[in-house]
Amino acid sequence: PATIVAGISALVTMKDWAGYRPYVEAVQDGGLPTFAKVEGAQDFEEVDTGKDFRPYRTANHILCQGANDVAALEGDRTVVGSTRLERLRLAPLRVPRRELAVINLNFSYGVLAEARNAFLESAIEACLSRGVPYVVAVHPAVRSYPKDPVYSTVPISRLLENASLLISRFSTVPFEAMARGVPFVYHNPHGERAPTFQDPGGAFRVTTSAGDLGEAIEEARGWTTDYRNRSHDFFAGQIAIDETRRSEQRSADVTERHHEPLRAPARCGDNHAGHRSGATGRAAEQLSSSSRNGTVARNAKSPAAVTTGSVGTMTRRICDADKLRMSHA
Repeated sequence: PATIVAGISALVTMKDWAGYRPYVEAVQDGGLPTFAKVEGAQDFEEVDTGKDFRPYRTANHILCQGANDVAALEGDRTVVGSTRLERLRLAPLRVPRRELAVINLNFSYGVLAEARNAFLESAIEACLSRGVPYVVAVHPAVRSYPKDPVYSTVPISRLLENASLLISRFSTVPFEAMARGVPFVYHNPHGERAPTFQDPGGAFRVTTSAGDLGEAIEEARGWTTDYRNRSHDFFAGQIAIDETRRSEQRSADVTERHHEPLRAPARCGDNHAGHRSGATGRAAEQLSSSSRNGTVARNAKSPAAVTTGSVGTMTRRICDADKLRMSHA
């Protein structure tokens, strides 16, 4: 269609806020549909970040992982699951040959960074008190950490392959642990308020001190072979699994169904008029100039702009990228 974003018929992105919002709005201003795929655990109301990003309120269509996302958001929402977590959940269970606790050190991007030491010190103390070997998984965004063998920059997804326990704060990684059948303890000595892990429903223990965590570690020793069953209901509320149709196929179905150009600009939830600026025009120009003959248009800040080729095919590729993007969230 002849729009300000030449050659684009739809846009699919993992985010629709912050630096991505101008691109989403530029495409919408051309009367074209936009899709945002929820990735991992989200603090939708930003209760712990102090930000006002309001994620997944700008794109027209939100591809949700499960019922939790649907309940937290408004507008056009469709549950499509998560490609990567779906594959892990359906894979054969691997029982670890020895005990190994993985401590997820993820206080990146300035969110609750002041709580990092209290979390880490109490987690290590608890492991030592129960005689459990441990490794500290350092998030890629963490630049400063002790040069000690117990600190690892190996992707946490690989560490979980041999783990008997995950100790973590708010993160996507607990979803992966549940998918793999690795027992998880939500350690929250710093009092974060994001609701996702506040009500475990028997799927995991919530701890706030080294003493509590030590007791939870002892209890979790008996969860190794049946943790998928223990965490089933909680996980199902977060990540919808459909064994007959894979997540990327369900995502492609949604985009194929809605990718015809819209007759008038529309957005999901608030229109964020206050955020609109010359950045939207610049985003439109960049998306227009970078689209070529049915390929994906990308630059350092832009999401994927889908041209008049197969929107569904491109969506499958983007959703399949969960495998890389969520490996250490």
